[in-house]
Amino acid sequence: MTFASWAQGCGMKSTRKAIKRPARYTIGSGKLWYKGADVQLSNSSPERDPMRDQSDFISRAAAYVAASNAKDISAIEPMLDEDCRYVSTGVGDYSGKGAVISMMTTFFAANPDVHWSVADYALVTEDCVEFAFAISLGGRTSEGIERIWFAEDGAITCITVER
Repeated sequence: MTFASWAQGCGMKSTRKAIKRPARYTIGSGKLWYKGADVQLSNSSPERDPMRDQSDFISRAAAYVAASNAKDISAIEPMLDEDCRYVSTGVGDYSGKGAVISMMTTFFAANPDVHWSVADYALVTEDCVEFAFAISLGGRTSEGIERIWFAEDGAITCITVER
């Protein structure tokens, strides 16, 4: 499935500008390093910096994965926009924060051993972070691609998962 078809599945525009950046770059005087969940953000400039906002999306995606690995619904819930959508080839299509949280609660209860491993996060559009993952579940490991879209305020508006 293509990026455009996943974007349309989440109601996103597939014509958004793609962001191509190296894995390491500098904002102001602070460095950002995107490798796994070890994300450091610079507080070097108090004014709004679009690049910093985008790096914050990577930090938020890493925090979402960490909360998912901890099965911490109370940490995930405030990350989600009220009208968020979750589209997965594995668990289905859910619209609205309540439906997404209910699905996650049920999924975590049924799969207490689930764990996601992520090596790198990439900003693929101005508001979408993509990452390849390995999921360990029930003694088996499989791989997939996840994309997380963000609103300007940093809330997650859509999550797509392809396994």
